[in-house]
Amino acid sequence: MLRVARVVPCASRGFLRWAAQCPFSLVPRASREFASEAAQQCPFTGGGGNDRAASPVEGSSPLPFDAIPGPKRWPVVKALPDFYGRMDDKKVHTAAHAYYKEFGPIVRVDLPGQEPDVWLFDPREMLKLFRAEGPYPDGPVRLTWPVAKYNSRLPEPNKLVGVGEEWKEHRSKLNPGIFHVKSAQEFLPNLTPTAAELSAHFPEHAGDLATFCRLSSFDLFCAGVIGKSLRVISKDADPRDVAFADAAALSFNLMGDLLFSPLETALKDRVDTKTYKAFERSMAAQVERAEQIVADCRDDASIQHSYLKVLSESGAFNEAAAAKEVVNLLGAAVDTTATTLLWLLYDLARNPEAQAAAAAEVRAELSPSGEFRADAKLPYFKACYRESLRLSPIGNTGTFRTTPADLVLGGFHVPAGTRVTTIGAAMMMDPTIVEEPHKFKPERWLPAAVAERKGTDREIHDHKLLGANFGFGPRMCLGARFAKNEIYALTARILHDWDMSVKVPHDKVVMRLLLAPQPPPQFKLTPRP
Repeated sequence: MLRVARVVPCASRGFLRWAAQCPFSLVPRASREFASEAAQQCPFTGGGGNDRAASPVEGSSPLPFDAIPGPKRWPVVKALPDFYGRMDDKKVHTAAHAYYKEFGPIVRVDLPGQEPDVWLFDPREMLKLFRAEGPYPDGPVRLTWPVAKYNSRLPEPNKLVGVGEEWKEHRSKLNPGIFHVKSAQEFLPNLTPTAAELSAHFPEHAGDLATFCRLSSFDLFCAGVIGKSLRVISKDADPRDVAFADAAALSFNLMGDLLFSPLETALKDRVDTKTYKAFERSMAAQVERAEQIVADCRDDASIQHSYLKVLSESGAFNEAAAAKEVVNLLGAAVDTTATTLLWLLYDLARNPEAQAAAAAEVRAELSPSGEFRADAKLPYFKACYRESLRLSPIGNTGTFRTTPADLVLGGFHVPAGTRVTTIGAAMMMDPTIVEEPHKFKPERWLPAAVAERKGTDREIHDHKLLGANFGFGPRMCLGARFAKNEIYALTARILHDWDMSVKVPHDKVVMRLLLAPQPPPQFKLTPRP
């Protein structure tokens, strides 16, 4: 009878010793012998390593798929020992940065339980991939296996997780009310009064920036999508709504625990693990509460504008179908926006000169109300947002795709059906591309700096895909532009109202699905005169 040992992420040497010696491991005996050999050769355990494959010469015929450089692969365990050895405290992005530095802008990563994965770091090559997709691009949600597994078990699966004509038709019905630039801007009258209330409550949560950003993101999203804030930021909030916002964050964390675990990935089609069951329960609880929230808002005559009303009145959905679409969106809207907001506020607080310049610009443009406007001229403020995305990305990857046909990427032949992971963050920390990459310098995004890089090798610095925090193209996050307006509205209001300084900083950055500072930073807030 096979006894299953729990695999704990560890340093490469520790993992390899465990794999080589554990008598009841999931790793077969032959693979334990390979692991023993690997422990002597892995570059992160003091031995040799995988020789970097030859780079293709520009203008030459593409090199074969097997020539794509990457970490050494062993039978069964594949590149898992090297992958674990590159991770710092289970953070996948440290492995990504290490692979970019060692192997270059395209890397092949083979892990147990999945087909070979190509990691693509160069935005110019990413664009080739996106342009080859045609009208039915594959998407990151469908390729995120915990979501796909959960969705496949629903009585009525969410069509946004699908692919092909059905997905395209469904997405085209959802886009007009929120996805397009002007549609997203129409929600600003809903967002700005909510932002003012959130700013007023900021001092109550200055001791836990993560909680403030999570609750704020939920209130802002509800203000636009259902037409009113649920005021979870306040002390008299309905505890069921606060629990919903917390459950949404928990689901994201559990998703990361599943997605970035080679063992969980290897077992995904064989068994429902304890972590997967917790993820499924959290998702189900969210849906139940979201249905109650939407039902309460459908007949509220005081609501003037909301995405729910837009869908109901579009003719593409009846009221019940429109409500279901909003239910599907509510849980997905909290954590990505909250974490992006958290890093932006933290970056501003620990860079007081940049904060003062952004606040002066906001006050000059938006006073006396402090309400963000779509036509506001705020170049430095927006440069701070862009710089925070670069310096403090919320995730390891940009998106997932499957090649729709045989392609040449980075000078290598990549067969149809290959999974490709795009990773822009590593290039944005490359000192040959970004000057002083570890410094927060918003001025690098101002028009004069962009113009100065034009026509130089550093021009790649400004490629639009390196700033696409919420995806790109038809599969871009449905609420991406709305989310940016949420962040703009609240950050502008906070800068208008408060001077922020860091009272207690974080100790480290942790990664589950997203990258976040731990413990959550504590702020000191001083009212601006």
